Amino acid sequence: MEENRTAQAAPDDRVSREVREFVEAYPDVRPEELDEAVWTAVRAGRSLTAAYRESRASRLEAENRRLKDQLEAETRNGRNRAVSLGSQQTHGGPAARDAFVEALLGDG
Repeated sequence: MEENRTAQAAPDDRVSREVREFVEAYPDVRPEELDEAVWTAVRAGRSLTAAYRESRASRLEAENRRLKDQLEAETRNGRNRAVSLGSQQTHGGPAARDAFVEALLGDG
């Protein structure tokens, strides 16, 4: 009977220890914020802290890739804008008067 209690206490102790370790490492993370990948890894034998750390690293890497791709696209677009002809209008004030066109149109 004592052996059964000890066998049952070992997993409980492990869970308590892992929860305590996780709370110390990530005090601002609530259990409901943990995604399914974390719980799947825990069920597969990973510690809660290690599973969360790996999941978080994966999410941060994906976000980093997304932001890098976005920055590259914006940089490329900026270079394209700089070398494109853009609209055929001048920037700033009114266009210079063309004496030839004015003479043809009879405006001058």
